[in-house]
Amino acid sequence: MFSSSRIDINRLLGELLDRIRAILGGEVLAVYLYGSLVAGDFDPDVSDIDLLVVTSAELDGRSSDGLKAMHEDFARQHAGWRDRIEVAYVSAEGLRTFKHRSSKIGIISPGEPFHSKEAGVDWLINWYVVREQGVPLFGPAPELFIEEMSRDEWVRAVREHMTDGQPFSSHQRRDIPGIRGLDSVQGTVCGEALSAGLEAPGRPLDRGRVSWVGPLDTQRIDLAL
Repeated sequence: MFSSSRIDINRLLGELLDRIRAILGGEVLAVYLYGSLVAGDFDPDVSDIDLLVVTSAELDGRSSDGLKAMHEDFARQHAGWRDRIEVAYVSAEGLRTFKHRSSKIGIISPGEPFHSKEAGVDWLINWYVVREQGVPLFGPAPELFIEEMSRDEWVRAVREHMTDGQPFSSHQRRDIPGIRGLDSVQGTVCGEALSAGLEAPGRPLDRGRVSWVGPLDTQRIDLAL
């Protein structure tokens, strides 16, 4: 069981866990904490809290409505954590098969209210970190639900994400170990593109938020990782 050196964080996690289990009951198989709070470089002023909730089945409409209301109430009562809580609700089957097919997940993330979406292999970057470094707040170790992935698979997923012209979210850059080291690569590539006056077709450079302009030199990515 994870215990932070900060009593306020422990209380926050305990309350959130209790609220999730009060709504989903026996459907909750496990809850994992991952990201900067586990990695050891958590900044209480800016870092997110990242959780994966494993459920026995995909969320139905009633459960989704209950979770949406709960997260809204939680944000009202903890205003300092509004838009800094990311929780993904994924069925055990969805985690077991995510490499091969998508499944419906529930998600609340910075800047977005609770909603449902399809997720599959595009979440490999996150699930790799959960499996390798996630800490149970409830339930067994994460490898029971998430199949083994090699570091090569993770690096390949990161490389594909970058060379496809997709920016990492602020959550990924701050809270997923390894990706934080890519900021200098990202800034360099964006700077070179701006100097050359280049913009990706249909994807103008956002000077306030670093964007990828591909193809990107994969050697830079590998060195950063």
